[in-house]
Amino acid sequence: NLKVQNTALMMKFMHKFIHKHDTPWCMLVWNKYYSTGAPQATQPAASFWWKDIHNLFDIFRGISSCVIRSGDTALFWKDCWDGREPLMNIYPRLLSFTTQEDISVQQFLLLEHQNLHFHLPISLEAATELDEINSWLPEIDIERWRADEWITCWGDTGFKAKDFYRFCFQNQNPPKFITN
Repeated sequence: NLKVQNTALMMKFMHKFIHKHDTPWCMLVWNKYYSTGAPQATQPAASFWWKDIHNLFDIFRGISSCVIRSGDTALFWKDCWDGREPLMNIYPRLLSFTTQEDISVQQFLLLEHQNLHFHLPISLEAATELDEINSWLPEIDIERWRADEWITCWGDTGFKAKDFYRFCFQNQNPPKFITN
């Protein structure tokens, strides 16, 4: 399937970008367009090539989970990070009071006053969810000098196009040929 193969090859660029690979194009795109927030929370900018790569964020986020280091590449509410499913699925009542759905983990954790994240007053159910988040949130350390690490659902921190291709067709059984 050439479409899947093309996507797999383009995902290699996405992987390099999200890991802030030390290449000129990665640094240029990060510094020029995404210095203030997570790229998946913004509209694609720059060249047609980069817009095509940027459109793969949903696929990439669907097959990977982030290990938080700096926290600037993962969305607090919408991404899988540190072994959790997206918080929007776990804490929907609290999410309904948030002022920014597309805030990065780093931005959420570094804001001094937590009440600035929410439209106040919040409901009793949302307050219960906030208490639950506050029970484990202090365990998250932000290390601004280290890039977040995204791990694929098949367990790799690296990315190989052939692994993605296999993942896409893992449930496909080719027809058996009968020989006489």
